[in-house]
Amino acid sequence: MFQRIIQWRKKERSQRVQDLRAALFWVLCVHITLFSFGHSFQEIGGGLSLVLLLALYVTDFRRSRLAQFRPAWILVFLYIYIGLNVALSAWPGTSWHYMKPNLWQGFVMPFAGLEAIRALRDLRRLAIAAFIAVFAQGLDGVWQYVTGYDLVRHDPSLGQRLTGSMSTYRVGNYMGIMLVPASAIWLWLKKPQKPLFFRGILCLLFLSPALFLWLFSYTRSGWLGYVGALVALWFFLLGRFSWKKCLLVAISIFCILLAGPQRASFEKITQDGRVELWSAGWELVTRAPVFGYGASTYRQARKAEGIQLKRHKQDIPHPHNMYLQFLIDGGIVGGVVMGGSLLGLCFFSWRRIRRGLWNSHVSKRLYWQYAAFFWAGYVSYLITGLTGHNFYRTWWLATGFLLLGICLGAWANGDIEEKKLGASPQTPA
Repeated sequence: MFQRIIQWRKKERSQRVQDLRAALFWVLCVHITLFSFGHSFQEIGGGLSLVLLLALYVTDFRRSRLAQFRPAWILVFLYIYIGLNVALSAWPGTSWHYMKPNLWQGFVMPFAGLEAIRALRDLRRLAIAAFIAVFAQGLDGVWQYVTGYDLVRHDPSLGQRLTGSMSTYRVGNYMGIMLVPASAIWLWLKKPQKPLFFRGILCLLFLSPALFLWLFSYTRSGWLGYVGALVALWFFLLGRFSWKKCLLVAISIFCILLAGPQRASFEKITQDGRVELWSAGWELVTRAPVFGYGASTYRQARKAEGIQLKRHKQDIPHPHNMYLQFLIDGGIVGGVVMGGSLLGLCFFSWRRIRRGLWNSHVSKRLYWQYAAFFWAGYVSYLITGLTGHNFYRTWWLATGFLLLGICLGAWANGDIEEKKLGASPQTPA
């Protein structure tokens, strides 16, 4: 083993960098595929990614994407702020408890995705990994629906709600996010000789197990995330904006609220218990409006301020809204830094991918189309944050941040390739 390491270190630096990057890429592929099937896979994948990433930067940081791609440094400054928000927290022990697992499982993922992308084949392979992941998880959900127990952990369903191998109906949020890059199967089937209708039926057939679990987990934030991401993809990337599309989406939403599943009914939404959590959270924002209380301190701050919940237990740890949590944790400063960073990277990634879709040479269009599906997956993560988890929930943060990293990697690689060709990107009219 040590002999092999010594021999490897004798290689040229460029070859060592290439080996490390290839290892990082395949670790990410396996990580995406197995992520939802156990916490051990999440820990191992995150830990290996961190080790390989550090080795890559130590070997040749100057030629890394992080060194060459300035927008990625927004994440570095974001992490510095998060560190300060933990260190200066009113309850630093609590803040550290929630932040610690993300050091190797969550925060490393954007940089891993950034460094892994070097060509169209990388985006295609990662999309295949996402498809395998949701297809397998979907089959587990179908098995649970038929037998009452999932195949991996032998967990029962929670009443009528399926959980797959993730123990709770949070699987709906996971599926709502990862179904988006998995839907890039549409691009695999995009052959000139195949009619549009046939491609659509084939795509739905391949995605049907995953869609089944996504639907019957009855997770509204997951529903909203996937549908919202597809709408964003349709509106802003793979088509042009039009008021007819707006009208069609508005009518569809109205029909779902009027005649859709009970959990999506207007009455059910207006009576949702999150409203009380949001009200209590906003009260906390008004009491510490500038710097907040510290990372992930919603429960402690509420108790300290004497704010009681009537419909929920008093130990609810977060307000079920990522953006409200930013304001509670860090006040206006935290809201601007955290929200601005995540939404800003989403906006600028969208702008670059759109430019690539509409202005690049025809041979490069497929590259940017794959990038668009990963961007939409990140949009789904941001949408589920409206009603979903604690920002520091490790599996959720890792999922969203990996998709962000892949977007940034596609953006960085696209810019570098265009510079090599001597063609600077043009802004669409």
